[in-house]
Amino acid sequence: AGMGACCFGDGSCRFLTEAECEHQGGIFVYQGTPCDPNPCPHGGTGCSFALSYEERIALRRQVLQAQASSPVRHQTETGRGSGSVLGDAATSNCGTLFFNADGTYENGYAWQYQGNERPYWGAFAEGYAVDGLHACSIVLDLTQIGNDTGQTMDLYVWDDAGGAPGPVLGLATGANPGPIAFWPSLSRHSFSISSECANSTTYVGYWGNWPGQLSAWYVGADLDGFGGCPLTNIAPGIGYPTGWNNVSIVWGPTQAIGIGAEFVECGGTPILRSSWGRVKALFR
Repeated sequence: AGMGACCFGDGSCRFLTEAECEHQGGIFVYQGTPCDPNPCPHGGTGCSFALSYEERIALRRQVLQAQASSPVRHQTETGRGSGSVLGDAATSNCGTLFFNADGTYENGYAWQYQGNERPYWGAFAEGYAVDGLHACSIVLDLTQIGNDTGQTMDLYVWDDAGGAPGPVLGLATGANPGPIAFWPSLSRHSFSISSECANSTTYVGYWGNWPGQLSAWYVGADLDGFGGCPLTNIAPGIGYPTGWNNVSIVWGPTQAIGIGAEFVECGGTPILRSSWGRVKALFR
């Protein structure tokens, strides 16, 4: 029997046969798939909804099969490294900054070609449990490898719909991030946005305006931080599971991505209603 990656509930991977994997209590991913880099869809456990680990592995298997059968790589990454944000990473323009990533990054993620299509297939988002608050700015930690030629992006704030981004609460189109740092450096970009109050979890994120083309930049990927809710909106027609999915389904173990937001109190709502304890990291 062929050997391949066997994933366990703690996110670890062992290179075993399917029978050995089952005997040891793991879930076999895909024959021939190595354990380095770890392919197991682990991390980002701060989301309010949770697929079973078996369901996440099944989606990950679908991604690996689609990659194996297509010569075109619609997903892309900077490649592993040790990335850090240039200058003083903390920022505060309009409210309290919430950030799930820990400020250092081990990779960067983007979509390109058919993986990035209108209106926001190929978007990225992070979720924040901020009852009684609404976003007044979106803060992004971005990096590039040389394809940034001044592309713009659309910024979004979404309400929760069953554990994924749903109704749009705020939108800013044609946002220009300005110069973006080269990997392994990242630059922090802050944008004001008007948004309505969410019911519970608020999702903030962006869609890069390069449909059908090479990716202009990458969002920082935090592989070993506190954990958050890193999501991406997978386009139809490329063989992947479609719609909002945890980024670990596409790129492997990831705790959070470089998307944060500043939040302020909703009108007439006491700020004490906010569940501060559920937010993984708070930059002053």
